[in-house]
Amino acid sequence: CILRPEFLDLPPRPPRAIVQRVVVILGGGDPFNLMPGVLTVLDELPVPFDLLAVLGPFSRNREEVERTAKALKRRVHCLSAPTQIRDLFLQADVAVTGAGQTLYELACTGCPAVAIEMVPNQTGQLEELIRAGSVRRGGRAGQMDGFRELREALLPLLSDRQIRQAMSEAGRRLVDGKGALRVARALLSMAEGSGSGAGGRQASVSHGGG
Repeated sequence: CILRPEFLDLPPRPPRAIVQRVVVILGGGDPFNLMPGVLTVLDELPVPFDLLAVLGPFSRNREEVERTAKALKRRVHCLSAPTQIRDLFLQADVAVTGAGQTLYELACTGCPAVAIEMVPNQTGQLEELIRAGSVRRGGRAGQMDGFRELREALLPLLSDRQIRQAMSEAGRRLVDGKGALRVARALLSMAEGSGSGAGGRQASVSHGGG
């Protein structure tokens, strides 16, 4: 998995005894307008914590999200299209997320996640990460049924440190942030292996010019 450089060499992450912050991030956009409902569900849960709502660069429901946040009992901070998210994940105890690339970033930072499947092409990776133990299923966009599945997936994580720790450790075993280095080394090895003869010289020049 190719992640951004910010996910290299992350510090240790022992789970806190008590959940203090939950981050909600639903990808680059929120086409099903799920963020207000997710925040409302989290606000109703019987565990004290702060909320961070991260809106993607293509989200068009910022005003509605902010209105919802102001009406909640909890302290909610809304953040739009941050340039760096690693520290946000390291500081969060639990995440509610879309089931795209963010799942790998959360696994790398050791942040236990409940994922909502936003589009059908996320099914395979979501099921594999659930099997690996770093993610729980929180429903499927368009079939949320009052967010019941999300609520049921969240409650054990919020109340049980051992569950959070097991998920955190599973994620960090699976994704260490060094995938881009492995890909780069493999490409260099391929280029070096074809470095003899006319074809090799052509590949070498092409690589150097790129």
